[in-house]
Amino acid sequence: MKRTAPFIALALFAPLCMSEGVSLSVSVDLAQQRAPAAAFSDERLFAVWQDARDGGKLFGQAYDADSSLLWEENGRPLVSAAGNQGTPAVAPDGSGGFFLVWLSMPNLQRDLYAQRFNKEGKPLWETVVVAEHEHPKSDHRIAPDGKGGLYIVWEDWRNANLDIYGQRVSASGEILWEANGTALSSSPSNQYDPSVSADENGCVVVWWDVPEIEAWQVYAQRMSPEGKPLWGEGGTRACLNPSGQSSGAVAADGAGGAFVFWVDHRNEVSPQGDALMNLDIYVQQFDPSGKRLLSEEGRALCEAPGTQIEVAALPDGNGGAYAVWTDLRDHYEDIYAQRVLPDGSAAWQANGAPVCVEGGRQRSPRIAPAADGFWIVWYDYRRELEEQTFQDVYMQRMRADGTTARQEGGLPIAVRPGQRIEMSVCAGKSGAAAFWAEQPDEFSGMDIRGWVSQPRSAAQNKE
Repeated sequence: MKRTAPFIALALFAPLCMSEGVSLSVSVDLAQQRAPAAAFSDERLFAVWQDARDGGKLFGQAYDADSSLLWEENGRPLVSAAGNQGTPAVAPDGSGGFFLVWLSMPNLQRDLYAQRFNKEGKPLWETVVVAEHEHPKSDHRIAPDGKGGLYIVWEDWRNANLDIYGQRVSASGEILWEANGTALSSSPSNQYDPSVSADENGCVVVWWDVPEIEAWQVYAQRMSPEGKPLWGEGGTRACLNPSGQSSGAVAADGAGGAFVFWVDHRNEVSPQGDALMNLDIYVQQFDPSGKRLLSEEGRALCEAPGTQIEVAALPDGNGGAYAVWTDLRDHYEDIYAQRVLPDGSAAWQANGAPVCVEGGRQRSPRIAPAADGFWIVWYDYRRELEEQTFQDVYMQRMRADGTTARQEGGLPIAVRPGQRIEMSVCAGKSGAAAFWAEQPDEFSGMDIRGWVSQPRSAAQNKE
């Protein structure tokens, strides 16, 4: 049974865990701000967001190791081309600066561009054209390539249906694959929601395919650094079970293979046809050749009663992977996690270790790597049980052994009136940070706010 202890109203206005972190008012300009993305790079933390100032631009902010503001209050413009600029994705460049990939929308056309900035926010490239044609692009994801450049994947409509395309950009801003991107999958059906993880062997991309009649299917593809598909021309299925799979997530294993996680529908409906609302989390392991190692149908990671959804994953740094998900085994949503070892076995307790099982709902986890585990943030509704409650934001750090390193139930990093959306998390050597768009009340516009952990020693992080 979930705990439903009453919320103490005073906590709405008290300083929140000041010994654990610092709240950030990133941009509170009167114009609307949305879609923050962020990355640590060396000792600096960078945040970028879409901003309605000057007709729709991308603004950014930088913080030093003490969380002190380095650029102008409310940020500085980073991309000011004509038309609306939005949906930024950010990654460290390995040299103290950062990569930025975004959608530009002049004349309603949605094109994809990239830029590299140094630590002072100065652009280092001529703006790179990732994909520029008359058809829409969306849902782009990026990953550093480990050699000073980055991989980019996205959904693309150029073939009259949604396909998955990819591109690699060098450290100097050179396009390394085909102009406008290389097709990872261009089958007649629609492909959605790409997820990418990279290592020195290239990048692994996962998406889910939606045939017109058959069940949804999760596919995976490894692309070589030269842009060659290594796991078949259109990728390979993660699971051959005839039931549906959706919401894939991927973690490269660092040796040419990868772990693929998904929401599995095989137990959703009983033999009698009764809806069970029982979705599970499954995993598949691929070797460097694309061979499935955990049986043709994958392996159950969580088959607890009720539904498990919203899976996210990342490498554990030791040949395995971490996965987290939203879990309804106790009726209301909770957050659970599991570590998968290099041999594909689960390291923690059966059906996952609890991250947060407080009263109310916890959902939509986001994760980032830590030295001995991972950081995780989520939306939290423990103040009230009603569905319409505005979400708070909580954070936790999970150790590699499946225990929590911060206070039980997580750190409250945004617990106040208002609406919070579009949350993201990033991590570096000194800790972690989370950012989101926040509407303080119904009469206000959206601001960008955040939270960064206080620097802690390696010994403290293992406490």
